[in-house]
Amino acid sequence: MRIAVLTGSRADYGLLRWFMHEVDKSKNHELLVIATGSHLSAKYGFTVEEILKDGFDVSERIEILLESDSNISIAKSTGLAFIGLSEVFARQTPDLLVLLGDRYEAFAAVSTAFLMGIPVAHIAGGELTEGALDDNLRHAMTKMSDLHFPSTNVYAKRILQLGEPEDRVFTVGATGLDNFAKTPLMSLKKLANELNFNLEDGPLILCTYHPETKQSGQILGISPLLAAFSELKDLRIVFTKANADEGGNNVNNQIADFVSKNSKRSILVSNLGQMRYISMLNFVDLVIGNSSSGITEAPSAGVPTVNIGDRQSGRLRAPSIIDVENSKEAITKGIEEALSSRYKQIASQKVSPFGFPGASKRILEIIDNMKLSELPRKKFIDRI
Repeated sequence: MRIAVLTGSRADYGLLRWFMHEVDKSKNHELLVIATGSHLSAKYGFTVEEILKDGFDVSERIEILLESDSNISIAKSTGLAFIGLSEVFARQTPDLLVLLGDRYEAFAAVSTAFLMGIPVAHIAGGELTEGALDDNLRHAMTKMSDLHFPSTNVYAKRILQLGEPEDRVFTVGATGLDNFAKTPLMSLKKLANELNFNLEDGPLILCTYHPETKQSGQILGISPLLAAFSELKDLRIVFTKANADEGGNNVNNQIADFVSKNSKRSILVSNLGQMRYISMLNFVDLVIGNSSSGITEAPSAGVPTVNIGDRQSGRLRAPSIIDVENSKEAITKGIEEALSSRYKQIASQKVSPFGFPGASKRILEIIDNMKLSELPRKKFIDRI
């Protein structure tokens, strides 16, 4: 079976990489890696190199990003993805397309595959992120996909509500948890040396903040968080860049300005890479921002999360997550609470609603037992 895996950013690659390893080591399958989006942008760290370092061949590269990050540019980038993907699918003739999540690159891929009659396996459907446009894209992708691999039974139920046949929906857990079981960890000293940054003096914070793409006018953005950091001067902060969404450039520019004025206690990294990111989770005192990683992965690392605003509204929550509104006062209070001994104890229990490692292997085992020729023939199931 020729299995094509689409990845458009560091985020989805980190959740797909162990599934890709499972396919790559199988004698029964051929892995086709399609890299697009921010993977091919120097501004976002040219993260296609991470894929190559992990030992994968990148079969196809599709450049779609424009310099601007306005909503018009995002729409045009999606159009470029449609064009590029149609050519790639015609050239590579995959038997199955596997993709994850909800971004516009993935939306273009599942739409193109649907129009070209290529079966699609969709990982991490059924979730809610009410502060992002991805929320709508994800549910649309569900209707064009043939196999569904949600991380929890709650998410599986939502997929069924959308009329999908029950024998196409498989709860497998979160693929990101495989990173904790399989990724070799770096020492704190090695991390500090590679980043050329002191990670030891003061509480260590890992921050990833993305634009709330459903928020009209980007009124607040990251400003309240940076204002809180300005007052909490004992914190050491490792920022990772926002992704290639509308408003992402503005967020990254504000972070860069903050770091230039606070270079002794903060650093901005375009891309940590999977090994450094997972290793960092084992050393930080808290994760802050509005990234899905703070919701799905940080709890399994035993780290408290301060989740800001509405971008991740609707996702299931571990007890180690503190939700705060996007104001300086609320963020400051959330940080102080997360650093308390009480929340450290809560986080140390590593309670997560997203299952346990092994999802990547379970997904491939299920795919192996499916007849691909029958997948496109699915019926809408009314559930009233």
